[in-house]
Amino acid sequence: MTWDYVIVGGGSAGSALAARLTEDASTRVLVLEAGRPDHIWDPFIHMPAALAFPIGNPRYDWMYESSRSRSWAAAASITRAARCSAGRARSTG
Repeated sequence: MTWDYVIVGGGSAGSALAARLTEDASTRVLVLEAGRPDHIWDPFIHMPAALAFPIGNPRYDWMYESSRSRSWAAAASITRAARCSAGRARSTG
């Protein structure tokens, strides 16, 4: 198969770009996403009250952390942390 465009990442920007590109029916677009499928029965994703549960769970979160910087010096003395969790989603849907 051949594609006119390959978009890496099916997040909000990647999906919006794919939708825009495919407004022309002759354009073939492939969207690649590394996350697992989104299941309708997963309450941690579909229940707003469970929003905090997936954060920090490697099944749902890529576990990215920020790098250290000088601007963290004041915050580190208050929070005792030198890194911050970035909280990136790990599901498709």
